[in-house]
Amino acid sequence: MALSNQQERGIQATASLSITELYAEGRDSATDREEWPHAQIVERLDGRTCELCGAVDGMVLEVGSPEYSEWRGPSHINCRRVMALISKDEPDVTPDFERPSQTLIERHGHYHINPRAHAELRMPAEPAGRHIIARRIRNLETGRTRMALDWAPWWDGVPQSTKELVLRARYTEDAAELGGLLERLGLTNLDDPEQLRRACLLGLRDRVEGWVDEGLAAHRVLSEKELEQRLRDLEEGIALQAVEHALVVDETGQVLVHATGTEDAVSMTPAELATVRGNHVTHNHPDWRQYPAGSPLRDGGTLSLDDLMLAAQRGALQVRAVSKKWRHVATPPTQGWNALWAKYSLAPTYDRAKQRVILELRAAVLRGELTEHEALSQLQHLILERVSSITGMGYSRTPRKP
Repeated sequence: MALSNQQERGIQATASLSITELYAEGRDSATDREEWPHAQIVERLDGRTCELCGAVDGMVLEVGSPEYSEWRGPSHINCRRVMALISKDEPDVTPDFERPSQTLIERHGHYHINPRAHAELRMPAEPAGRHIIARRIRNLETGRTRMALDWAPWWDGVPQSTKELVLRARYTEDAAELGGLLERLGLTNLDDPEQLRRACLLGLRDRVEGWVDEGLAAHRVLSEKELEQRLRDLEEGIALQAVEHALVVDETGQVLVHATGTEDAVSMTPAELATVRGNHVTHNHPDWRQYPAGSPLRDGGTLSLDDLMLAAQRGALQVRAVSKKWRHVATPPTQGWNALWAKYSLAPTYDRAKQRVILELRAAVLRGELTEHEALSQLQHLILERVSSITGMGYSRTPRKP
C-alpha cells in the first residue's frame, strides 16, 4: 500500500530529526565535560540557511547547560547544525549565547515549539524513536577510538512495566508526574556515568535534563520533620485496612509504589522492588484474625525478619510497620546495611536473640508473671530490641496515636 504524501513527509522528517539527535547524543555520551566545557554552534551559511540558524551561528554555550541541551539538537526539519566542542585549554572562552527572538523561533524553530513532534511515528520503535544507538569503541592495541552505530535489540528484553514507565516519561507534559517516573526509573543524576548511559539508551536524556532544571522545585526534599509527618499521614490511610498495603515513599514525600496484598502478606514486582533503594518503605499489619477475640495479637505485630532483610538487601532508608495500636520503625546501623550485613550480621543475630527471648518469656509464663498470649504479643518486639542493641540497627515502637 502506498503512503500518502503527508505520511511520507512525516517519516522523512522523523528520520532527519533522529539522525541529528543520534549524532548529538552519541557525541555527548562520549564527551568529558571537564575536558570539553564549552561548545560553539556551527551552521552552514548558504542559501538554505534559515534566519534562526543564522542568528545563533558562532554562539558559545556551556556544555550541560539548559541552553546547550535545547540547542545541541535540530531546530527544524533538515537542520544541519553541528556543535564544535572547545577544549578547556583554549584561552579566553566565555559563553555568549543569547536566545533569538520568539518571532524567529515560532517561524523556524519547529522542535523548540513542539520538541516531541512526530511522536506517533516513533512509538513503534524504542523510546528514543530509533532502533540504533551510538557506541564509542576503543582499539586496545592502537588506543584510537571510533564512533559506531549498533542496533538496540535490548529493548525487547526490557520488562513491560519498565517500558510503560519509559514511554510515559517520554511524552508526559506534567512536571510532577515526570519527576516521579524518572525517580522510579533511577534517572535523577546525569553526573552519574551509569545513569547518563541509561538515560541515553532509553531516549530520556533530554527529559532528565529538563526535569533537573525545571522540575526540582516541584520535588523539594522534605525536612526530617516534614517527611515523618508525611509518612504518618500515609500510614493513617492504611493502618486499619483488612489487607496489607506496602508503600515506597521518596524524600519529597511522593508515593512511588502502592502495592496491595492479602490479610497476612504483600509482595512487590521486581520493578517496584527496584524503587526501594534510597527511599522509605512502610506497610500495615492488619488484625491477625486467626487469634481469639481479646488476644493481644489481634492488634497486629511489629516488623518481621523478612521486612528487615528486604530493607537491608534493597538499601531502604528505613522500614516501617503500622498496626491498630503501634508504629514500628527500623533504620540502618551507623555503618549502613546491605545484603552482606543482612546475611552475616542480622540473620544470625536474630536467630540467637529469638532463642534467648523465648527462654526468658517461657520462664516468665511458668512463674505466672505473663499469660501465654501476653508472652506471644511481646516476643517479636523483644527480639528486635535485642537485635538493635547488638547490631546497632535503629528500632523503635511508639503508639500510633500519641
